[in-house]
Amino acid sequence: MTPPPGSGRPAPDGGDAGAWGPLRQPLYRSLWLAALVSNLGTWMHEAAGAWMMTKLWAEHLRQHERMTMSDREVQAIVRSFHVGPDAPAVRHLLAAQPAGE
Repeated sequence: MTPPPGSGRPAPDGGDAGAWGPLRQPLYRSLWLAALVSNLGTWMHEAAGAWMMTKLWAEHLRQHERMTMSDREVQAIVRSFHVGPDAPAVRHLLAAQPAGE
């Protein structure tokens, strides 16, 4: 008589029954653990990247608040060259390739 599926007991024919049965096979267990470690590393990498970007963006915004008198003078001179009724639109653009390539 075969044990019911999911009972966790090995089948009389030596097969593995239950949800944990495949982990009794050394090769499958090794591959499963390798996939687990790989996924854990991916999750850590994604969480660290998200955390780092929030920290870097906050620092970038703080840099805009830290202007010296010289910075303000240069900014006023540059803005004096603008022609038109509206203030110039300032955007932050990211280069597709790093400078110098």
